[in-house]
Amino acid sequence: MRPNARLRTSFATLAPLALLSLLALAACGKGGTINAVPTAQPSTAPTVSGEFAVPTAGSQPEGLTRGPDGLIYFTEQAGNKIGRIESNGSVTEYAMPTAGSGPYAIATGSDHNLWITEQAGNRIARMSTSGTFTEYAIPAANAGAAGITPGPDGQLWFAEKNASAIGAINPMAATPAVVQYPTTTANAAPTDIVAGLDGALYFTEAAASKVARITTAGAITFETPTTSANAQPGSIAIGPDGQLWFVETGAVKLGHMTTQGTMDPESSLAPATSASGLVLGTDNAFYFLDPLQNKVGQATILGTPGVKEFAITTANAQPAFAALGSDGRVYFTETAAGKIGQLSY
Repeated sequence: MRPNARLRTSFATLAPLALLSLLALAACGKGGTINAVPTAQPSTAPTVSGEFAVPTAGSQPEGLTRGPDGLIYFTEQAGNKIGRIESNGSVTEYAMPTAGSGPYAIATGSDHNLWITEQAGNRIARMSTSGTFTEYAIPAANAGAAGITPGPDGQLWFAEKNASAIGAINPMAATPAVVQYPTTTANAAPTDIVAGLDGALYFTEAAASKVARITTAGAITFETPTTSANAQPGSIAIGPDGQLWFVETGAVKLGHMTTQGTMDPESSLAPATSASGLVLGTDNAFYFLDPLQNKVGQATILGTPGVKEFAITTANAQPAFAALGSDGRVYFTETAAGKIGQLSY
């Protein structure tokens, strides 16, 4: 994996305070957070240091995020619940109000509540840390709500994969309602979204194989094709250079795009044979999941670049998404195993 020259130059000029802001924004893979920067861990050899069983059998945990209380919250798509990992490792579950809603992605909003996309229920749900829910309808039928993140304007922004649109909802409104903005490319399948450092948001288009920028006014200013054809960009995060980094599930590469829309050369994620989820660790390395090989990957982009992988104890766990905990560790969902994994590094 060859480091990008633009990355080296940009990182070297970052002031310490700016770097802390970058890490705070990039703290979670599937969904953002408003918490302070996680505490860096002592330097150790990376290892899957824990797996926490979800009480509901066959619940299929998917998205996860660091909540306003510093704990990890996650969705249970088949179990139709939201889970929370306590500091002692125990899991508390909260049932979704709508049967079969299919909760998928989750993020912490500016109102200090959890916000959830419901793929089957076609709603956006708000949940307090005590487990109180409110749901809001998505105007488009079968929108396929996917990744969600807090925006720089205080709204929650989310991808609508089936509707080929980006949705937004204001948590501070007297009566919150979803507003939708269609993508410029039809049937683009927007998948994940993140707030940039320039006051705009960026999202991946899996079917169109593009990465796009949308302003908080809802204007899509560009959609840039990935370097590899049919790369199928998925999870997206802010890197230590303040630019956009994303996993390419089709090409099994790490993509890099500037906030001006310039695509830089991709980096191979080999020896990984699959890639999903993406989060920046406190060590400025990216962490991703390799479900086909049942491993967690580490992509180092500063210093000596390279990719390493670490085995998950439970066989065929099918890791899906990753988030950074307040303890600095990487947490990830094991969809098939019904567990939440923990990587220490």
